[in-house]
Amino acid sequence: MVIPGAILTTLGRLPWRWIAVGAGVLGALWFVHHRGYHSGVASQAPVIASLNATIDNVRAATAKAQADDLAHKQAIEARDARIAQEKTDALEKQLADARAAVADYIRLHAAPPADPGRGGAAGVSGATPAPGAADGAGGEAIVPAGDLRICAGAVVKAEGWRDWWRAVSEGPR
Repeated sequence: MVIPGAILTTLGRLPWRWIAVGAGVLGALWFVHHRGYHSGVASQAPVIASLNATIDNVRAATAKAQADDLAHKQAIEARDARIAQEKTDALEKQLADARAAVADYIRLHAAPPADPGRGGAAGVSGATPAPGAADGAGGEAIVPAGDLRICAGAVVKAEGWRDWWRAVSEGPR
């Protein structure tokens, strides 16, 4: 076969150097991909195993931390529920005592006894004594019985809340 001169002239003008470099690069890429990649994966097996072990360790530590947090939360809730029940029981007793004290006070001060020395009839009080001080306070303050009950209950409840808060907030966390 005879190659015409025009074709030889055209082939002589091609950049053979760059064609050879391109073929070399393609060959190197093929070698790295088919030969080097597979041997590289095999050499990385210990690193991959180590990373998988680290991931497993992190997952186990996370699960343990979550279980510990849940146990701690349940312990705190149980302690707070016990404290709340104790404080509720104590509060109910204190409220009953305060209500009884208010009832006694009202019963004792509801109707003053008759003073036969002043000429009053039975069940009717005598004249109000003169004030003992410059401000005009001659005796005890007059507070309606309903207000006494409300105040006694409010004070006992406020002290109960205060005691509950101190017990809950000072406990181990």
